[in-house]
Amino acid sequence: MPTIAMTVFMSFYTMVDGLFVSNLIGTDALSAINLTAPVIQLVTAVSTMLATGGSAVIMKKMGEQKTEEAKQDFTFLILVNVVVGIVMCGAGYVAMEHIFAGMNLSAAVEGYCVEYLSRYLVFTVPILLMNNFTLYIIASEKATLSLICSVTGGVLNMVLDYVFIAGFSMGISGAAVATGLGYSVTAVAGLFVFSRKKSLLHFTKPVCRFKVLAGAATNGCSEMATALVTGSITMMFNWTMLHYVGEDGVAAVTIIMYVLMFASSLYTGYLYGVAPMLSYYYGEQNHQKLKKLVATSLKVIACICLITVAASFMLTRPLVSVFARPDNPVYELAVTGKKAWYIAAVILGREFTYRRLEWDDELIRGLVTVEEEFWNNHIIPGIIPPPDGSKACDEVLEQYFHTAKTASAIKLTGFDEKLRWLLPSLSGF
Repeated sequence: MPTIAMTVFMSFYTMVDGLFVSNLIGTDALSAINLTAPVIQLVTAVSTMLATGGSAVIMKKMGEQKTEEAKQDFTFLILVNVVVGIVMCGAGYVAMEHIFAGMNLSAAVEGYCVEYLSRYLVFTVPILLMNNFTLYIIASEKATLSLICSVTGGVLNMVLDYVFIAGFSMGISGAAVATGLGYSVTAVAGLFVFSRKKSLLHFTKPVCRFKVLAGAATNGCSEMATALVTGSITMMFNWTMLHYVGEDGVAAVTIIMYVLMFASSLYTGYLYGVAPMLSYYYGEQNHQKLKKLVATSLKVIACICLITVAASFMLTRPLVSVFARPDNPVYELAVTGKKAWYIAAVILGREFTYRRLEWDDELIRGLVTVEEEFWNNHIIPGIIPPPDGSKACDEVLEQYFHTAKTASAIKLTGFDEKLRWLLPSLSGF
C-alpha cells in the first residue's frame, strides 16, 4: 500500500502542473505541457531502464548475500545515471527549438513549449536520481520513507505552483520550476539516506563492472521500451490532434493522459513494491514464496483493473471539469472526443431538419450567445419574437392570429403623444 500511495502522489506532479496551468494561464499552455511530454519521456528513458533493471540486479545479489558487491554496483549505477542526466540535458537544449519549430504551432503555444521545457531540463539530474532512489529506498525496506518523500514533493509542487504562477506571475515557467523542486525532494532524501553506513544499501567506492551495466540494461530494457513507446504515441496523438482539431485537441488529449496516468499509477505502485521482493526471493532460490507472490499479484492486478474501469465510466465528467470548465470547447472534446456537432429541430410538429457544424470556436460562441439571448428574451418571458418575413414566421402568425381580416387596416389613433415621449427626436413629426 505505501508504494501504491507513493506512485499516486508521483502522478500528481504533472497533473498539478496541468491543473494550475489550465485554470490560471489557459488551455494553450496546457497543450504545451503535453507537447513537451514526449521529449521529457525520451530524456528519462535511459534512467528508467537503469533504475528498474539495476534494482533487480542489486537485490538479486543481496539475496545471494553478496552485500558488498551490491553496494559497489549500486554506487556505480547512480554515477552512470548522473552522467546520463547531464548528457541528456545538453541534448534536450540543443534539439528543443528544432523539435517545436517543425510542429507548425501557433507562436503562443510554441513559446509556452520552449519556456516550460527549458526550465524543466535544469532539473534533469535530480529527476533521474528521484527515479532511481524511489526504487532503491523501497528495496532498502524503507517504503514508508519513500511515501513520505512523494507526499512531501507533491504538496510542495502544489504550493509552489500557486505561488509561482499566481503570486509571482512566472507563468508556465513557474509550473516547470515547481515540478522540478517537487521531484528534488526524493533526490535530496536519497542522498542523505544512502550516505549513511547504517542503511541496508549505501554509497561506497564504486567498481566499474560492465557486466552489471549490461545486466541492468537487459532487465530494464522493457521499461525503457515502454517509456519510448509512450513518448512516441503521445507525439503521434499530438500531431494528429493538431492536424484535425487544432491546439484545443491537444489540450483534450492532455486531460485524458492525466486521467490515464492516475489510473496506471495504481499498477506501477504495486509493481514497485513487489519487484524487489521477487528479485530477492529469486536470488534466495525460495520458489515457494515466489509462486505465492505471483499468484497474489495476479489477483491484486485484476481487482485494480476492475476498479479503474468502473471509475473511468462514473467519473469522466467530474475529472475533466477539474481541468476545463464545461463552457470551454476543450471540455466536450475531452469527454466525447467529437469534432462536430448537430443542431436538430422539428418545425411546427411537421418538418424535421438538422445541420452539421464542424468544430469552429468563433461560430460556437456566436451560436451560444444567440441561444442565450433568445431563451432569456423570448422563451422565459413568453414573448413572441418579431416577424422576420420568412414562410415559417407567416405560418406561426396565421396560427396565432387566424381571426385577422386579410387586406384590412387598423387606423392607429392616440399614439402621437406616446411616440413623442418615447422618441424625443420625432417631436416635430
